Amino acid sequence: MCHSYMAQDSGNWIYTMTKLEKASHISVIIVCVVGVYVALDAKLSPRRAPAARQADASRTIGKKVDLAGLDWSGHRTNLILAMSTSCHFCAESLPFYQRLSQAVNKGNSAATLQVLTQDKTEVMASYLKEHGVEIPKVLTATFNSVGVTGTPTILLVDSGGIINKIYLGRLEQAKEAEILSMVKARS
Repeated sequence: MCHSYMAQDSGNWIYTMTKLEKASHISVIIVCVVGVYVALDAKLSPRRAPAARQADASRTIGKKVDLAGLDWSGHRTNLILAMSTSCHFCAESLPFYQRLSQAVNKGNSAATLQVLTQDKTEVMASYLKEHGVEIPKVLTATFNSVGVTGTPTILLVDSGGIINKIYLGRLEQAKEAEILSMVKARS
């Protein structure tokens, strides 16, 4: 049977490990390295909407949005951004929302942009202003009332109030560019 031992060599104590101890230490190091990799990958990778949210979203397309105080007829492209002040994906998307609000607020934009939240209207309005996102209208309603199952979600609604497309979660640059192209100035 092998045992680890301590011996004194020239006044210094030397600890000798068995093969089993060496293997267990190496295993612990490997598990730690893999754990750090998984944690960083989960934090840094773009998020994809889960399949269940995608399925819910596809059932919402084609339905009419009925929110008090909104008139869809003025623009052919209407965007509803469903978000929450406590959603970290929403916070990560704030630079895109700044660009989007600037594009919509140019005056000759082909689109409108409203925010739908379950937070208090004043809380969300303050949060957006603090982060440089200028939204003329913040609505408070349940997300289920428009078929939203998570945040952030962007609904593309036509002039008749019908949902034509849904963008789920933190978006990749290509999807952001697609949305920005929809709100460019009218020709």
